[in-house]
Amino acid sequence: MGVEGFIPQKEIVYNGLLPYCDRLDREAAELLAEIKANLSRAVLLRELWPGVAFWSRKLFSFLKLYGRRFSKEDHVLFIKLLYELVTLPNLEPHMMCSYARLLIQLLKWV
Repeated sequence: MGVEGFIPQKEIVYNGLLPYCDRLDREAAELLAEIKANLSRAVLLRELWPGVAFWSRKLFSFLKLYGRRFSKEDHVLFIKLLYELVTLPNLEPHMMCSYARLLIQLLKWV
């Protein structure tokens, strides 16, 4: 069970075997809140580089470390945001590839 009764969609089961697993809920919740706040701020400011690129990489790392330790609503919002980023006109191919990779990772777990 997560922070304040929150039950994540799908956690990485092996994280429960770590010696510091009791701190993972708080650590993951703080990191996710930071990612959501800064990613949305970067999008609102239209700061694709370095803002959105940096925080989307952080989200990718979060998925690898913690799995889907967020709500279904957040999951859907992340997918919609990444789809909008991938379909931006005149987006650099490298950035499009990066956003598409994250989008595919999120879509694998729907």
